[in-house]
Parts: sequence; C-alpha cells; structure tokens
Amino acid sequence: MPDLASHVVQCVWPIVDDSYTTSQILAQAMDELDELAEQAHALVVGPPMWRIEPASLVPGWTAYGGDVLVLYAAAQPQERERPWRRRSDVDGVKVARACEGEPLRLGTAEKRAAVDALAGLPAAEAGLRLGLSAEAVERRRCREVAA
Repeated sequence: MPDLASHVVQCVWPIVDDSYTTSQILAQAMDELDELAEQAHALVVGPPMWRIEPASLVPGWTAYGGDVLVLYAAAQPQERERPWRRRSDVDGVKVARACEGEPLRLGTAEKRAAVDALAGLPAAEAGLRLGLSAEAVERRRCREVAA
C-alpha cells in the first residue's frame, strides 16, 4: 500500500491578539487549513501538529515581533490544471494569419503551433513571418523534437 502522506504542508499565522485562548487560535487556523493547502496544491491527509513559538525562530517570520502559530499537516500533492499547456487553446485562424506574415501577438501555444505549421521553411524565413528570431524558431523546434 503506498504511503498516503508524501509531503508536509506548513502554515504560519501571526498571533496579533493576546486575548484569544490557544483553543480559539487553533480553531481559526483549522478553519483556514484546507483552503491554504489547496492554494499550495496539496490535500491534507492526516491530523495536523502545531506549536506556538516566537516568530524570531521561524524562517521567514524573523521580522515579526510576536509569537506565531506553526501548523504542520501530512499531505499529498494535487494535480493542478495547466491551461497554458493545452493545445486546444490555440486560435487556428490567428495562427494561420501569423504564418502568412501578419504581425500578431501570439500566446505560447500559438507560437508553438505556428512554428510547427512552418516546419518546411528555414528557421530564418519562419522567424521573419512570425516576428521571431531564427534562434527562437530553432529552440522551439528542438523542444518539440525532445518532447
């Protein structure tokens, strides 16, 4: 059976109001834990451990003058969508117009598609049509071959 917890999420909260009890501070942190883990592309899979300590002992918090709540929770990474890598986001008409030499702003996926469409041309000529250097065209072609 694979290990459920391959990562650890660490969250830190400054303690700005000394009138709250430890239980109240921890309850507020627990309410926010799942959202913060999601922002870190993680899924909490175990009970958290926590401690309150001076901020001067916590990396990244040394400038804060008070205490902080530090919470650690066992987690797994979550796959995140990377829409900029989807080829379906390519505007085919825009790519065709750029391949004909019309000066257009192309996104990364569209540049890749345009370079692919001009594969039969020398890099210098493809670059002139797309507003790219010959070196940029060659780099994109090499990335496609390596992938």
